Amino acid sequence: MVSRKFRRGRKKHSENSEEACRKNHFSILSALIICVLIAVFTIVAWKACNRPSTPDYEGVIVDRWAGYFESDYGARPYFRLLIEDDKRGRITVSIDADTYHRSQVGMRVSRRKGKIELGNQPTKR
Repeated sequence: MVSRKFRRGRKKHSENSEEACRKNHFSILSALIICVLIAVFTIVAWKACNRPSTPDYEGVIVDRWAGYFESDYGARPYFRLLIEDDKRGRITVSIDADTYHRSQVGMRVSRRKGKIELGNQPTKR
């Protein structure tokens, strides 16, 4: 036969261990959520800092095109120029609608300190 004191002690012990177990689970879950948030923040910050920037360039417009990015929320236009520099290297650059409409194949184009400048007339090659 088990004494009453032993049963009471056993009951208290099981209640205490359940409460400690809950606290332990809460602590582990909280730590896991914090780690996930830190990882997400780090990834977002890393991508924002390492976004490739378009360097300064100078050359002749070889091709130009426009298109649409389509998604569930609608479509947005995009405008691109293919530029060939004096060393025959080619670079594709993203431009705004106004620059796209003013540009023509064969025109000289340059970008200095973020500002795009177009030549007045297409150059003959």
